[in-house]
Amino acid sequence: MESLEQLHARQLREAAQSAAGQLRRLADEVEREAGKVERVGQPGIATYGAVAEAVLHAVLWGVPNLRVDHLASHAADADIARAKGE
Repeated sequence: MESLEQLHARQLREAAQSAAGQLRRLADEVEREAGKVERVGQPGIATYGAVAEAVLHAVLWGVPNLRVDHLASHAADADIARAKGE
């Protein structure tokens, strides 16, 4: 049976792994947008500013949606459970 410490440690690991996966997807999206620099002036990519705007949009929306705020609470819960021997 999983101890309370192990439960919270697992939740911390899973949350960190989830954030890592989301960051990889975000990085892929930013790279796709960066690849459009050479195609500025073609249909759908009017300006360099449009490329920058797409990158900024991806980052400014992607980072807050990582939900990394849970990492601290999972870590604190695991530390408390460990200190209590739970």
